[in-house]
Amino acid sequence: MFVKISVVFILLLITQITVPIKAQDIYRKTLAEYQKQAPSDKRDSAILSCLFNLSKLRQPGMSWDDSLKRFSINQKSRIGNLLWKLKYVEKEITNLNYSIGIDSIIKIAKTLEKFNQKSYASFAYLRAGIVYVYASDDFLDKKNAFAYYKKALALATESDDKTEIIRAYDYIGELYFEMDDFKNAIFYLTKAKNLVDNNGDKYMYPSITASLSASYFQIGNKKESDYYLKNANYWLYDSEMKFDSLYKVYINYIYQKGVASYYLKQKQYDKAIAPASQGLKRINESLKGRKRRVSKFEVYSMELLKILYLSHSAKGEYREAFFYLQDLNTKQYIHQKSELNGVFQELNHKYQTEQKQQEINKLELEKSRVKLQNQQKTGYLLFGILAILTMSLGYFAKLNKELKQKNKEISEAMLKGQTIERQRVALDLHDNLGSTLSALWLSVDTIDKSKMNVEEKAIHQNLRENLEKAYNDVRLLSHNLLPEEFEKQGLTIILQGFVRKMNK
Repeated sequence: MFVKISVVFILLLITQITVPIKAQDIYRKTLAEYQKQAPSDKRDSAILSCLFNLSKLRQPGMSWDDSLKRFSINQKSRIGNLLWKLKYVEKEITNLNYSIGIDSIIKIAKTLEKFNQKSYASFAYLRAGIVYVYASDDFLDKKNAFAYYKKALALATESDDKTEIIRAYDYIGELYFEMDDFKNAIFYLTKAKNLVDNNGDKYMYPSITASLSASYFQIGNKKESDYYLKNANYWLYDSEMKFDSLYKVYINYIYQKGVASYYLKQKQYDKAIAPASQGLKRINESLKGRKRRVSKFEVYSMELLKILYLSHSAKGEYREAFFYLQDLNTKQYIHQKSELNGVFQELNHKYQTEQKQQEINKLELEKSRVKLQNQQKTGYLLFGILAILTMSLGYFAKLNKELKQKNKEISEAMLKGQTIERQRVALDLHDNLGSTLSALWLSVDTIDKSKMNVEEKAIHQNLRENLEKAYNDVRLLSHNLLPEEFEKQGLTIILQGFVRKMNK
């Protein structure tokens, strides 16, 4: 695996160090124009897009990653925060933290897709595929990249982002080339080239045409191979476009390795040695005098050293074979150490993360315990209040019942008293006053009217009639105070009889 550890970094740089100056100028000019405008969602989205594109270019002396991060945080942009984190994850991948990188990239890609940012999501899925391709020597592992590459292609097509569509076709074609499926490699690389021809971004032309040249060489079509090689060299050296020197070395490597590996398979060892030697020489020259070790290109040199070692060994040139094998082993040791370093950093990161998670779990457990205690206390308090309320309601219900009973008894007593009093008054009226009036009425009746004159007879008759009326009134009054029927028949029948009389 360590033979190809650093190839990821190079592929990540392909679209970053190859951009023509004109494209950089366009992005910078567009950015400056939008920055003059009043804040709005459209303006912020445009600035974000320019900053992200510039961050992919890696212009000397400019830290667009920092600008992208600063703008996203200041604007509280969810999409912007995902994009600068995506750029941060790319750095983690170049530092060999593959497991951290792949998990983070896939998570970011899915989130961008969820927010319907299909173009950005396509870019992220391509990066996920790159890790699977170049972090392993096993073809089965490399095949995992197809799902991410094709997902990226689908999203780029939906968003109509021509640059990402070209990039997806290019990556799929190069993966088929890595797996020695040259027919499919040519198919997808040709699709990418045709899109570039139709006003696509020409900065991708050299890598696409160099890969096509190597693919055609592998199937024995020298004419097409030479044609695409000339195309690649034209864009690199003769066009107005400016490319990074390391990118030119990378393009040369693609072709030279393709030719050398083809002749090695054909057992034409002299023909394999020449392009491998030329490619190795270009890489070594590009790394001279650099303060920072660009060990990412040393992965390419290891591929070429392996071809040189096998070719000289097959020819019986053991001195030369030993020389290249020794150089290969030295480089492999350095990269193996870097890989172990990366594994150590990854394990340390996981350990630190686990320790922090344990602390978080402890705090969460303590927080849950305190919360449970508070809930229990609250439960007890509520239970107590409920019990008091229940008892109070019971007491008031009992008291209300007793009050109703008392009121009932008082009402019955009052009614009974009133009835007794009515009986007494009725009896007094009937027995006493009634008897007296009856006696007076009878006494007046016994007076001899024959000795009376006319006036006296009138007075006698008037007195008799008044006494009769008074007697009848007292009798009716005593009867109405407590009718005999009331005791015998009850209130309902008495009222019904009364209503009948009223109706009559």
